[in-house]
Amino acid sequence: MTSTIKAVCDALWLDIQTSVADLTDAHEHLYAAWSYEKLFAQAGERHISVHILTDTSSPLSTDAHELTQTYEVLCWEDASDDGSRRMDDVDANLAWLELFEAVRARLYIEGNQTLGGTSGVELCWYKGAQFAGSASLRVFSVQVEVRTVSSFV
Repeated sequence: MTSTIKAVCDALWLDIQTSVADLTDAHEHLYAAWSYEKLFAQAGERHISVHILTDTSSPLSTDAHELTQTYEVLCWEDASDDGSRRMDDVDANLAWLELFEAVRARLYIEGNQTLGGTSGVELCWYKGAQFAGSASLRVFSVQVEVRTVSSFV
């Protein structure tokens, strides 16, 4: 059996890496939301993590459930220059938001509605985003909802 989690994470990462120019050289972190490297960046580094956040089910019939999984595309980059100057870099902040928009746009490509489809993915949709940061990091998180059907054997 092919893992839906691996298939979806790999498909999301491959699409973003090959289609969003500013993330082609990002340090990748796949599958695990609990990575010890999460939200750590050296000067000038950009990172992306693609992992599952939640997995829930709803009955469809007596022999099948619809599984709803939420995946996260978490991106972060060093912003320590802002913190050391104690002043926002407005241009860098705007560029960061434009990077978010480029990632989100990938989820509105019709062919990407079934990312990871080799594992029976029925639907892969943009669910929402969150933004955060600190004196040394810029962070955004894009959530993707994936629906599959799982039958009892």
